[in-house]
This record gives sequence, structure tokens and C-alpha cells, in this order.
Amino acid sequence: MTANNVPTFNTEDSLWQMLVSGEKTWDARQWDEADERIIRLTSNPLGLKSVPTEPLVAFLNKGSGQVATFQYKAALAYPWAPGWAFLLLGARVGPS
Repeated sequence: MTANNVPTFNTEDSLWQMLVSGEKTWDARQWDEADERIIRLTSNPLGLKSVPTEPLVAFLNKGSGQVATFQYKAALAYPWAPGWAFLLLGARVGPS
């Protein structure tokens, strides 16, 4: 979590750059019931589109320390990718 309590994920520089440029509008994260960020972002059981309970999600560039914050739209799960939650992102709303 960041200081403003937005669920924040560490990312490699290449992924962070794709998110910031708008080239990628989603992120895949392993489903982990022990990860408070995933639980906060997924209000329904894995396999169902989740209704956003959090308005924002952030990504921390592990290399530069920069943070990019996005609107959070939903989490999706697919049978062809068991154990993964796909976070759908909206517009970038700030650097942090």
C-alpha cells in the first residue's frame, strides 16, 4: 500500500512503461488469498467479474521508484488462466 492507502503493485520498468504509455490497459496478478491488495480489488469469487470496491490502483516502478495511479475498473478471471486475476485499468489519474 502507498501512503494514501491505494493498492500498489511493484512492477518491472518495461511493464510500468507500457502501462504509463497506455499501450497496456490491464495487468495480470496471481490470485493469492493472503494478498490484501488482491482481496480488496476482487469483491466476488475468482471466476466472476468483480464490481470495483476500490476506485484506484497504483503501480510502483521497481527501478526508478516512480508511481503511476490509474482508475480501477474490474478484475476478471478466465478458465484458461487458473490462479490469475486480470486487473482492468481506466485512465491514468496521477503520478501517485
